[in-house]
Amino acid sequence: MSPYRLLTTALLLASCAAGADTEITPQQADVQRLQELLRAHYGSSSAVAPSDDSGSDSSSNSTTNANSTPAGVQPASPETSKPRISADSAAYNPDAVLLRGDEAMAALAHITRRLNDPRIPDSHRDTAPICSIETRLFDTLVDSKRRSLAPAGKYHYAATAKLQPGSTRLAVKSQQWQIELPDEADTQPYLITLHRPPGGTSTLHVIAVAELSQLAPEELPDWLPASIRDINGS
Repeated sequence: MSPYRLLTTALLLASCAAGADTEITPQQADVQRLQELLRAHYGSSSAVAPSDDSGSDSSSNSTTNANSTPAGVQPASPETSKPRISADSAAYNPDAVLLRGDEAMAALAHITRRLNDPRIPDSHRDTAPICSIETRLFDTLVDSKRRSLAPAGKYHYAATAKLQPGSTRLAVKSQQWQIELPDEADTQPYLITLHRPPGGTSTLHVIAVAELSQLAPEELPDWLPASIRDINGS
């Protein structure tokens, strides 16, 4: 009989003898004898782990058991098992212009951290830069406007503008950015943020206001334009 079967038999006999009297019964004597045999076996070969007769690898079995789902329990879906990435920890590409989802939240968190960082000097005598916006659809100019980007502090600026489907060019002085909105998309308001540090590279982001309307009022940064905070009832 293999050690694994000896152990199984010992446990079975132990369970049968659990409710017996305190006197040593023949079953209990068998249990003690089997336990002594097991101790003698593993004392002489402690480096060998018990295995069943199937010859399967015990390490792979432990991996399978650890990853298996208990009976009667439905495996969690990715949406429920994976927590939503927080704005503070989500990574985003600062060179991207049109931001959505977690990238948009990460950009807002990045700007908010900069504005609250006492180590970054504030901008003085800040003037509102002008952003020129032109949208073309099928090579036809369908919209042209200008927006004044209000200073938010520390060389950050923000404004809102309604953008139409098509290819939109945004320009601040000599710098330009391009975004593409699907032809089937609706005209809707967007948040435009600009970071223009002196002597550095300017960064511009465009975020749909609809992305922000899903946030609670207390989650909206104070530096956002009042029109966005009013939408959320703050």
